[in-house]
Formats: sequence, structure tokens, C-alpha cells
Amino acid sequence: MPPNSVSRARTFASFPDEDQLRADIPELKKYAALNPEFALPRSERAGKMLLGIYKEKGQPVTESEADRRREAFRHRLLSVIGQLENNDSWKSRLDRAKVKFPERTVDELQQLTSGQVDTLMGVTVAANDIEFSASARTFLKTLQEILTAPTERIPFDRDDLEGGAVDLQHLIVDPALITPTLLENLGLNQFKAPKGSSRDEKVQAYAQAVPAIKDMLRSLEPFKLTREGNRSKLHYFRLMRIGAGDHEGELLGTQTINGKKILFRTDLHGAYRRIDHIDDQYAEEIARLQAIVDKIHYIDKQVSTRWNEIKDTAELDEIKAELVGMVNELHFVQNSHKKKILDLIDKCTGFTVQQTVKAKFGPGADGKRVMKEPAKTKEVVNPGAMRAQWNAVHKHVDSRIYEIARIRKYLAEDQTYIQNYMASQSLPFDRFFETVERLHPDLKILDEDRPLGQQDAAKIRINLLRLKQELEAYEKPEFNFGRGVQFEPYLTFARRMVQHIDATCAHIRTEDIDSVDRKAAASEFMKVYVVTKIQRVYSELQKFFDDNFSRNQEPNFAMMVNEINKFHLMLANKRVDEKFDGKTVETQEYNDLFGELYHLCHSLRKKANQGKNLDASAEDFSESKKKIYQAIREQIKGFDFKDLMHKYFGDIQSPDTAKNSTPAVVA
Repeated sequence: MPPNSVSRARTFASFPDEDQLRADIPELKKYAALNPEFALPRSERAGKMLLGIYKEKGQPVTESEADRRREAFRHRLLSVIGQLENNDSWKSRLDRAKVKFPERTVDELQQLTSGQVDTLMGVTVAANDIEFSASARTFLKTLQEILTAPTERIPFDRDDLEGGAVDLQHLIVDPALITPTLLENLGLNQFKAPKGSSRDEKVQAYAQAVPAIKDMLRSLEPFKLTREGNRSKLHYFRLMRIGAGDHEGELLGTQTINGKKILFRTDLHGAYRRIDHIDDQYAEEIARLQAIVDKIHYIDKQVSTRWNEIKDTAELDEIKAELVGMVNELHFVQNSHKKKILDLIDKCTGFTVQQTVKAKFGPGADGKRVMKEPAKTKEVVNPGAMRAQWNAVHKHVDSRIYEIARIRKYLAEDQTYIQNYMASQSLPFDRFFETVERLHPDLKILDEDRPLGQQDAAKIRINLLRLKQELEAYEKPEFNFGRGVQFEPYLTFARRMVQHIDATCAHIRTEDIDSVDRKAAASEFMKVYVVTKIQRVYSELQKFFDDNFSRNQEPNFAMMVNEINKFHLMLANKRVDEKFDGKTVETQEYNDLFGELYHLCHSLRKKANQGKNLDASAEDFSESKKKIYQAIREQIKGFDFKDLMHKYFGDIQSPDTAKNSTPAVVA
């Protein structure tokens, strides 16, 4: 066996000593049986991972540090082994790989030729880096880039994913890739390791989060419109609805920040604003790219017409400094086109090129031809050669702008979906609120002095059941987004309303009309209305935030005061006992909740008035106004309506649970 192959085999297959490695990490044998990339002969990436336990940057680590790294690696293996054992896609690829990939000892490896070692090292169960990079862009692929080590990533063709044939359960979550930020973004803070924890303790804590992460991912549903029933949950890969658990009804999305992919969890309005922010960044990038192109045109003109006039003056230095400054402003863009633009402009700003001067020969002392001066490379001023590179900059700027145009098209599509759901989710609440506002003098259920006949009771029940149907989603998965309230906090509002609808119907039994508890029925009916008022305050607050804080803009405190006054009036006072036509309908259980909403609006109005007074001042209080603006923004962002409802009413039952726990309401 050629020496280079033996060396490679030992580097990636037998270091550290195989017996020592298996003694240090007993789980490795079981893991290698599931993932032969870690058996002998090992792939380069598997070998580097194991080498990383004992060495860092080629240098041995201390024995105590190696112990910590081995322990962390063991916890990683324990988590990943269980996931590989229950993964049909992995097992299928493993069966095919085992035929070509039997485990070998170092002695057996040394009997193989160089070509055989190279071939064996290229056979893996997981996709190699090139194969994975070339695979179809799906939500599953993006998740694997964030949560799965390269040694466990599986490529899927988009055709294989259509119809939901492949589930997100095929994702292997590596605890070593989990971070505190990821757990925070997913709402899984309970799995964070305490501050000051060792690497091993962190990985051990993060391994406990793996089942919760997989449960959340398994529940993800496609973010699609009503008529897109056949679209796979993995085809549309930027936004997904969380379908179960503590965060049901929220959105999980992917985003690239500074070249790194992340997962984020938010609601409909938060997702819409996030897209606005991304779009603003792209608009700013386009403006900067165009400014660089314009500056290049200007420099090119100066160089072509005034070179001799400016070449030895401060003006040239100023031009170069300005261009370099503009390029530095592009550093937030992590993109190959941008990097190429930076490289080209960096070369151009010196107005010099490397020029090779040939070696000089001549007669020596003995008359023979000898080298007088060796060949050398030097920097020479050559503005003409630099001008030729300006055109290359244009090419990369155009490519980047075209790329941004494609991305912005996808963002616009996302926002269309979000706008559709923001409108549809609030519709049942708005319709009921406006109906009660308009018809309350004629609503018999609210007037205990007017008789309620069997026909009236049946009509009330039918109307309430229709509202309930609007609030609840269809049970068939293919219609999961066809109708009903699906997204938070609307989902929490809807479930609370359904509880009051069921309670109202339970009090109005058409078969025993004489025993109807009119007071209790009116109270429960009014609570349905009260929830729509809470939802209305929420919607008005979101609109207020969008109008004043969603994009970078100058604060207009006078306008803020007017807008806050509008939804502040909806709360009337700190109590919510509803009065219609001089009669009070008891809804006291919402008093404390309404008190919090009242104080929120009162606080916002107070801050906005402070800003308004500063606007009217003759002096400049820009820093003070900025602080007030940020305080209002943070107060709204930190106010969670879903948490508010749960604070006062506990775990609000889903419609299915409510149906099973309340009396029948079918007329």
C-alpha cells in the first residue's frame, strides 16, 4: 500500500488508537453500526470530529479537557442513536451502504490499494457535502442545515416530498448544534443550561430538548391558502404553522442573518413586520450598490479626462477614500457577488496593477551570457488597466440586484399569505361585535323582561352554533386551513368564545324553555361579546404599531395620541360590566383583565403626550423623544394577549376538549 494511503488511513481511521477510542467512548461501536461513516475506514469529516476530542488546531488538548469533550460527545451519541434507530429513511440508506461499506480493521486497511481506500472513504449513509448542497431546496433541507450535523443529513428530491409522504420526523436533531438562542426562539427556555455550565453540561441539557423540538417540528403544517390542499408540508419552506403544543397557532420560519440560517417563532403580525424589515434591508442594499456604480462612473470620467491633473493631488486620495467607505458599508451583505465586488474595487482603488519585469541578461566577465537582473513583480500605476475592471463590477452588481429581485418576489408572496390570514382570522370576531353593537336593543337574550319562546331560543342557538362553526377549524387535515381560527392570539380568543357559546347554549334548552336561566344566559352571551372587544383592542394595537413603529420613521406623537384615544375609549373604564339600554349584564370575571388593558392604554397615552409636549417645545429634545419612542415600542412588543388570557383563565380548552366537556348544544 502506498505510503500516502497508509498515512491517510491512519489519520482518519486509526487516530487515536482504536482500542483506546472504543474504551473512552463505549457508545461509538453502536453508533458506528448505525452510521458507518464513523466505522473503519472513516470519512474525513468523521475523522476530524473524533480528532477534535483530543486535538485542537493540530495541538493536543489537556487530559481534563479531553475528558470533558468525550463526555459531551457521548451525550451527543446517545441522543442521535435513538433518532437513527427509529428513522426509516436512514435505515433504507444504511442497508444499501452496508453492502459496500463493511467495517475493517487498520490491518485490513493496510492491505487495500490507495484507490480502494479512497472509494471506501467516499461511501456514506448521509449525503456527502456535494450531494446535499445540490439537493432540492425544501423546508426539511433548511432545518437540516440548522439542526443536523453533516454526518446525519439525508437529501430528498422535491418529488419525494409531495403529498406529505415524507414527514419532518426524518430530521435528526443534533444536541451539539442547539444553542440558547435557538431554544429561546422556539420557546423552550426550560432546557437552557445554567450560566457557567461546562460544554458537557450544556450538551447534556440540550439533549433533553431534542424530543420537544422534534414534537414541535412534527406538528408543523404548511402555510398555504385554502385551495392548495395538495401542497406538501415540505414544498413551501419559509413559513410553517405550529400545529400542536404550547405554541400551537404560532409561526415557525427560517431566515438568513449575516450568512447564518436561523429559526424564529412569531405570530402573524410579527412575521409580516419581519418581512418588512428584510425588505427594507434589501432596498437599502440596492441603493448602496447603485451609489457605488454611480461613483465608479464619476471616477472613470475623472481618470479618463483628468488623470495627469489629479494623479498626484489630494483629490485622488479623497476619491479613493470615499469609494472605500461606500464599499465598507456593504459589509452587512453576506453574498458571493458582494465579495467579488469588494475584491474588484479593492484592486481598483490603488489605480495600480502588478507588472512582471522580465529578467535581464548580458555578457559576463568571461564573455558568456549571464543573468544581470532576475525577473520581478512590482506595482505600477496604470489607470487604463484599472478602468477595464470597472465593467466587471457592473456585472456583479447587476447579478446581485437580480438575485434580490427574486428574493423580494418570494417575500411578497409570503406577505400575501399573511395578509390573507390576518383578514380571515379577525373576521368572525368583527362580524359578531358589529352585530351586537347594531342590534342590541332587539336582542331578546339580553332583555330578561321579555318572554323567550321556544322558537326564539332555537334561533339564538342556531346563530351561536354558526358562530362556533366559524371559529372552529374543520377536523379533516386536508381542510386544516380551509376555515376556522388557526393563529394566535386569535386562536386563544376563539377558544374562550367557544366556551361562552357552549355555556350560553347550555342555559337555553329548547326542550325545557320554562327553566331557562335568563340572567346566566345573558351573562354568558355578553362574555362572547366581551372577548370580541379584547380582540378588537388587540387589532387596533397592532395597527397602531404598524403605523408608527414597523419601519424606520420619525415619530409623530400628536398622531399617536389620537390613535391611542380611539381604542382607549373602547375600554370605557377599568371595569367591564356591560350596560345596554340602562341594564347591566354581569361580566365581572373580565374586570381585572380589562383593568390591565386600561392601564396599558393609559400608560401609552401618557408617554405619547410627553412626546407631543416635546414636539411643541421650542428647544430640541431629540434624544428625549427617541427614548419615549423606544419606550412605547418596547411596551407594546412586550404585551402578550395570549399570556394575558391564560393568566386569568388558565389553560384555555381547545374546541374539541370543550365539546367533550360541556352539555350537547345541538338544537
